[in-house]
Amino acid sequence: MLPLDQNTVPTKESRVGAVLAYVGTARQLIEDTKNEQLKALDRSFNTGWACSHLQGGPARIGLVSDAVLIVHAAAGCTVHLLQWRVFPFYNPKEKRGIGEMQYTPGEPANWYGSNLSEEDVIFGAEEKLAETIKMADRKHHPEAIFITTSCAAGIIGDDLEGVVKAVQPEVHATLVPIRCEPLKSKVSQQGHDALNHAILKYLVREPKQKQPDLINVITAAGAGIQWLDRVYLMGMLAKAGIRTNVVPDYTTTEQFRVMSEAVLTVCLCPTYGEYLAKGLEQRYGIPYIRDVSPWGIAKTEEWLRLIARHLHKEKEVEQIIAEEKALVMPQVEALRKEFQGIKVFVSAGQTRVFFMPHMLVGDFGMKLVGLNPYHWDETAIVHLEELGKAAGNLDFFIHVGDAQAYELANYIRKMDVDLGLIHRGPLIVLFKLGTPVIGNVFIERHGLRKDQDERLQMGFRGVVSYGKYISRVLRNPSYSKKLSQHTRLPYKQSWYEADAFSKFVEVEG
Repeated sequence: MLPLDQNTVPTKESRVGAVLAYVGTARQLIEDTKNEQLKALDRSFNTGWACSHLQGGPARIGLVSDAVLIVHAAAGCTVHLLQWRVFPFYNPKEKRGIGEMQYTPGEPANWYGSNLSEEDVIFGAEEKLAETIKMADRKHHPEAIFITTSCAAGIIGDDLEGVVKAVQPEVHATLVPIRCEPLKSKVSQQGHDALNHAILKYLVREPKQKQPDLINVITAAGAGIQWLDRVYLMGMLAKAGIRTNVVPDYTTTEQFRVMSEAVLTVCLCPTYGEYLAKGLEQRYGIPYIRDVSPWGIAKTEEWLRLIARHLHKEKEVEQIIAEEKALVMPQVEALRKEFQGIKVFVSAGQTRVFFMPHMLVGDFGMKLVGLNPYHWDETAIVHLEELGKAAGNLDFFIHVGDAQAYELANYIRKMDVDLGLIHRGPLIVLFKLGTPVIGNVFIERHGLRKDQDERLQMGFRGVVSYGKYISRVLRNPSYSKKLSQHTRLPYKQSWYEADAFSKFVEVEG
C-alpha cells in the first residue's frame, strides 16, 4: 500500500529495491532480483548523477501551462529550468486536449526560485517562501502553485507543509508541496514518485461521475516522448472513440483533477507513471497498464489491444491496426534487410532501454549486445523477461549505472558494437571511439525539419521514421570517425587496462 496521506514518499530503494550499480547478464540480474541477492552497491568515484529534485519538479511541472512552479532552493537549482523553455520550440502550434482542457505548446509555465542565501540556510527561509508564493499568485493568478524542495531546504528543515497551510487561505491557487530532496535517495527517479504523490494528495478530486470513454495517459517529455509521438498515439485512440487525458507534460491543472473519472490509466513510461497509476488504483479503483509501451510493431499492437479490451473497442482497434500495418510494413521489411545482424548497444532510462529494443531486434533484426539502464528495480523484471523473449536469449550484457561515462568508456572498447543508442552523458564516449551513435532524444530536437513525420519514434509509423534516421547514421558515420581521429577521451591507458567496475563498493547496513 502506498502512504497516500503522508507528506513524504518511501525511497525507491526501500519500496521497490532500486539499485544504481550492477554488472552481469540479463539472466543473472533477473535471478539475483527474484532471489533477493542484489547487493546494495555504491561507487567510490562518480562522474555523473541525476538529481531527484530536478526530476520531481522542474522536469515535469515546467510544462503545466496554467501553473507556477516555485523552487525552494539556491539559485543554482533553478537554472535547470532554462532547458524547459526550449522544449516548446520543437512542437507545432496547435491545441490538443479533452474538452476545454487544452495546452498550447509555445506557452511555457512560469517559474521562480526562492533564492536561498547563506543567511537563510542558518536562520531558515519559511517567511521568504511564503512571500514568494503570494507574489506568484498576485502576478499570474495560476490555478496551482507547485513548490519543490531541495537539499538545502531539507537540511534547514523548513516546514513546507506548515507554510502551505498558513498561506493557502490568502491565495487563489491550489498549493502543491513536493518533497523531493535529493539527499533522501540517490535514485533520481525518486523525484517522479514525489511529484505523483503530491498530485494524488493535493489535486486529484473525488470523481463527479465516471467517463466510460476516457483514459489517463501518463507520458514523459523528459524521456523523449514528445509532442508528435503524443499526437500520433492519441490520434489512433481517438479514431477508435477513446478520449485521452494526458499528463503531466503539456497539460493543465484541471486535467490532474479529473484523473479519478477515467476508467483506465496507461503509462507510456513505467518509471514516470508507476506511482501515480498505483495510487489511482488504490484510491479510486482505476486499473492500469504499465508493462507494455508502444515501441515497435508487436508492442504497439499489444498496447492498443490491451486498451481496447478495457473499453470494449476491439473491433475499432483491429481496423486501425490493419490500416497502419498496411501502410508501414513494406517499409519495415526493407529496413529489416538493411539492418539485419547490426550489433546494437542501448544506454537509457527504463522506457527506452527495455522497450525500444523490441523495435531494434523484433522489427529490424538487429542483435542486442548490451544494455545500460540508469537504474534497476524489481518492477522491471517483467520488462527484461519480455525483452529476452524478443531477443531470443537473456545472455546479453547489463551494466546498471546513471551516466557513469568512465565505466562505459572502459568496457565498450572491448565489445563489438556497430551502433549505439544513448540517452545522455556517455553519448560522447562512443562518438570519440568512432562508433556510429544516436542520441536517444535526438529526433524531437529537429523541430525545423521539413519532414516532420521523421520526428516520430513510437507506434507503427515511429518504426519507419526511426529506422530511416538510423539508416542515415549508419550510411554516413563520418562525424564519429573524424572525432575519433582528432580527439581523445580524458582517460589514461591504465584505466582501460583496469576493471571497469573496480570503483563499486558495498554499502554498509
